[in-house]
Amino acid sequence: MLRHYLAMARRHLHRRIGYSVINIMGLAISLTCCIMLTLYIRHELSYDRFHQKADQIYRIAGDRFAATPAPWAPALDRDFPDVLQVVGIKAAVFPVVCTHRGSEFLGEGLFHCG
Repeated sequence: MLRHYLAMARRHLHRRIGYSVINIMGLAISLTCCIMLTLYIRHELSYDRFHQKADQIYRIAGDRFAATPAPWAPALDRDFPDVLQVVGIKAAVFPVVCTHRGSEFLGEGLFHCG
């Protein structure tokens, strides 16, 4: 029975080659998009999962970047007693000279806690 179905599918593919190519390409593109979207979502949900208390970490972001206005950290600490610890993140305005294992390099686009 399976041999019969495979023979019919092969005949159908050869008879309508244009439609077959369109259908196979559409299936390949849709599967690729689905896999890429799944990998992207998995990557986005994996941030900060290496911490012991990862379910207690929250991030408040500004418009487009991780940097937030300076008064937010003290205000969150003062107004919300459930918050255990607050860390403010600021973007470095100028390139910073970084040292690692005795070698120095220029770090651009860095953020620092403060």
